[in-house]
Amino acid sequence: MAEYTAMMSPSGCAPDAAAPRKRYLNIAISNDNEQGPSFLYPAKDCGYENVRAASEEIDAIRVTLNRPKKLLGEWRSTAISGNDLLGSCLYSAGLVAASAGYLAPIGFLLVSLVLYVFRFIYEEVVTAFPLNGGSYNCLLNTTSKRFAAIAACMSILSYLATAVVSATSATFYFQSQFSELPVLGTSIGILGLFAILNIIGIGESAVVALIIFSFHVLTLTMLVVVSAIYMFKHPDIIRDNFHTALPNVDFAGNIITGNIATALFFGFSSAMLGVTGFETSSNFVESQQPGVFRKTMRNMWAFATVYNILLSLLSLGVLPLNAPDGLLANESTVLAQMGYIAGGKWLQLWIAIDALVVLAAGVLTSFVGITGLILRLSNDRVMPAFLTNQNACRSTPHWISILFFIVSASLILVLDANIKILGGVFTFAFLSMMFLFGAGCITLKLKRQDIPRDVQAPWWACILGVTMVGIGYFCQLLGNPQVLVYFFLYFIVIATVVFGMVERVAILRVLILVVNLVCGSDRREPSSLSKGRYFERESNRVAKLTQAIKDINERPMIFFVKAPRLTTMNKAIMYVRANEITQHLRFVHMYADETDANLAAIQEMRDMVTLFDSMYPKLQMDFISIHGAFDPAMIEWIAREYDIPTNTMFIKQPSNLAAHKVSSRGVRVITG
Repeated sequence: MAEYTAMMSPSGCAPDAAAPRKRYLNIAISNDNEQGPSFLYPAKDCGYENVRAASEEIDAIRVTLNRPKKLLGEWRSTAISGNDLLGSCLYSAGLVAASAGYLAPIGFLLVSLVLYVFRFIYEEVVTAFPLNGGSYNCLLNTTSKRFAAIAACMSILSYLATAVVSATSATFYFQSQFSELPVLGTSIGILGLFAILNIIGIGESAVVALIIFSFHVLTLTMLVVVSAIYMFKHPDIIRDNFHTALPNVDFAGNIITGNIATALFFGFSSAMLGVTGFETSSNFVESQQPGVFRKTMRNMWAFATVYNILLSLLSLGVLPLNAPDGLLANESTVLAQMGYIAGGKWLQLWIAIDALVVLAAGVLTSFVGITGLILRLSNDRVMPAFLTNQNACRSTPHWISILFFIVSASLILVLDANIKILGGVFTFAFLSMMFLFGAGCITLKLKRQDIPRDVQAPWWACILGVTMVGIGYFCQLLGNPQVLVYFFLYFIVIATVVFGMVERVAILRVLILVVNLVCGSDRREPSSLSKGRYFERESNRVAKLTQAIKDINERPMIFFVKAPRLTTMNKAIMYVRANEITQHLRFVHMYADETDANLAAIQEMRDMVTLFDSMYPKLQMDFISIHGAFDPAMIEWIAREYDIPTNTMFIKQPSNLAAHKVSSRGVRVITG
């Protein structure tokens, strides 16, 4: 029976209205381990441990963490991101002109406005969570793991589409010099080459990326200058193009006559392909110097705005829209054709070489990016663990490169290297990621408003950005409904793997149910194996399945608790039960001094953990108190001491910079 004792104010003193009212409960708790099958109900033994971290070890870790790192500066970071972003100029101009005609520059202008808004959205999210992972990391820290898994699927699709479109576009530009080159074989060959290079271990180099980026900017600038001179010498071309009828468009399967509304509507949607890669910088923010990320966002917006609009406008001044050697006839290699007409064969060859180098770099970026993403997802138990296995020769995760090559090659074969459909798949993936990033920023404002950040995106910017991306998605759906079929086909395949991992315990439980229902009971089995409901009984027939569940659930997780608050601790428990696959949760509290107040708080937290351990029979809970400072060095020490990676450590929403530094080490924010 519980005894309730209210804390009374001292006699003669008025009660303090601001002080929280406390009640002390004396509750007798008995641990009952016989509630059901062992794969659902772990052996309960609520443990307590008081630890004093060795100061020498903490100091050594702190020295290592504070050691100067070779981080990327503004222009090297811009180059890595810019190669993806400006590489899209090579294949977007023709696709936009096919939808918008002479209004193509307006489509790029509208997209530039969207990017300007999304600059602040990306900056707010990334400065709040300065970790690699983009939209996946944002949603993982603001919503549920299942919702973040959707962003992971979109990220994988985006890398897939980047590799495929880059390889195919590089082939088309190469084909402009060697007309008999087979598109399918060459595109798949490029993918295979970079898969081998990635397995060997040749990754991205910031210096090489800067050289490629500089050469690409020089090439585009040269093309702009030569094309501008040609346009002023031949003003009749752009004048005739502006008097050409706007192109007819496919509207939900029906061909309708083009007009200004359809040109702007579908031109805006197609122009989104010209800014794919804008999110790249958020995927390697941990490798950038402090403050560099915001500069890369500004630089990429400026480069995309200037070159996309200029090249789109100049293409109308150099190439007739409907001529046999004009813009639409060379939809996949518009820039090379512009170079040939405005400058001659030498400029066409220059652009073809530049396109091959830049787009090949985009393929390499995809392989390097997907490798990092899959490793992160595997550590978060969202992708199969075997993907992290490394080969003995080069110590690289070869399975990721092999499977990524197979899937990307299959996409080229299924779509017959059709650049328009491939571009549509790419645009769907990119728009989905941008939409999720915008939604993540809104969720961040609503649920994690106390987290320190350098930028606060205005509400109108978030709403406008998400709305414009939604319009672009709707345009793509109406203009290319068949593309959505391929997009969702590959999305379903990826989502099946991802959600199969997230729900693998549930799948194993279903298999146990099926085996028990089909095979019936075995009277020869000992009674100790027949606890619980009939269809969840532990029989010899399901021994391997039950052991698999136990192995999956044995990985412990940590929640850092600052004060004895039942509500916060219960929120953490409910989050872990709803989102993580584990049967072991450890509450960890750090304290600086052994004062009476700290010791009393530790005892309260210990009692609370004991109470929760009895309330949640499917989750074993322990409490650990550690004497030391709550900082990144301590987090690293705990990870080493208890062999628990930081991505399985959780924390309440940090409201100060010290706690924010801890969350920046990979500790996940799970409660408000």
